[in-house]
Amino acid sequence: MASPWVVGEVARNLVKFPAAVTADWLRLRHQLVIVDDVVSLDRTLIFPVSKDRPVLLSALASAQGALLTLDREDFMGVLGAQCYGLPILLPYDFLERERAAGRHPRSGEVGSPSGQCPFAGSGNQSAFRPFASTPPPHAAPRSGK
Repeated sequence: MASPWVVGEVARNLVKFPAAVTADWLRLRHQLVIVDDVVSLDRTLIFPVSKDRPVLLSALASAQGALLTLDREDFMGVLGAQCYGLPILLPYDFLERERAAGRHPRSGEVGSPSGQCPFAGSGNQSAFRPFASTPPPHAAPRSGK
């Protein structure tokens, strides 16, 4: 699940990753459920990073299981591990948590959603669906940028 703002953020940040990540993103983004951008909330929220406010507000409004991000500084550095009960996780940490709970086996394992975006849902549905704000979870940024 992602908002148009998040999809734009991913597209802008793809240059930081190996070329294969762009190909993966082009394939996987069609599996995402797109929700409306949210720019205001019915709760008090002090979050000074204006460029990321729509990401956080949309994630909170979508009432999903987690906000996935590679932006440790702006999200985890400011908010910590959660915001209003919404966990803020690195994609890797989310996948490990899901695998430990038996919801997303590794590729090749019995029940593996082979070729599916692990945070967009699959035949192995989970009630814990994250709000994605990053490129595919296996992506690692290119060094030097």
